[in-house]
Amino acid sequence: MAGGGASGAGWRITSGTTTGSSGGYVFSQPVNFIAGETIQITVGQGGQAFAPYATIPAQPGPPYFIFAAPVGDDGLGGYPGTASRLVSPSAGTLMECEGGSGATTGGIDNYSGQLVPGNVNGAQYGGGAPPFPSPNRVASGPYATAGGPGACGPAQYGIGNDGIRSFVLTSGGHPGGTTPFGYGSGGAVNVIGCYVTATTIGTCVLPQPARNGVVFIDVLY
Repeated sequence: MAGGGASGAGWRITSGTTTGSSGGYVFSQPVNFIAGETIQITVGQGGQAFAPYATIPAQPGPPYFIFAAPVGDDGLGGYPGTASRLVSPSAGTLMECEGGSGATTGGIDNYSGQLVPGNVNGAQYGGGAPPFPSPNRVASGPYATAGGPGACGPAQYGIGNDGIRSFVLTSGGHPGGTTPFGYGSGGAVNVIGCYVTATTIGTCVLPQPARNGVVFIDVLY
């Protein structure tokens, strides 16, 4: 079982990379079913991601486009995955793996860096300013970890893997925290150079959606 992965920090972050953490996962755990019951199975969903989008061609034209901020996102943090569960009508929750919590932009102290898509100031680190408040979108459930991977029980049983958190911005793809079977892995973040306006080159940070979780059941009679 694995819970859904979380997405990474969004398009507004220009001087750092924060990818998504994975959901909690376990390879094998015995579960006792009761004959005749119908078990409710929930597969955790991966966290959504909002990336800047191409609007109109910039000069000198395609393949260069002006990028704009996505609708419905502040670009300041990732989004959580949801839990995978097995629930019995009589015994309640038999097994549960939480989703990863949305990536946080901890350590950023101001947003006065270079412009990013949508002409929004970018994040900076180590400038000496008071820490800038950023959203902390925590996954639901008793085994969730703020800003980190999910787990499948108390004392971090079945805890997943963290994403990458770095303030060394490099172009290319940065993977999220993974699970051994891929399902429930955190969302990657891609970093590219792009047009912000027709005359301004900026940095595009494109978070990718996380992977859904999974539930496998082997029945032994």
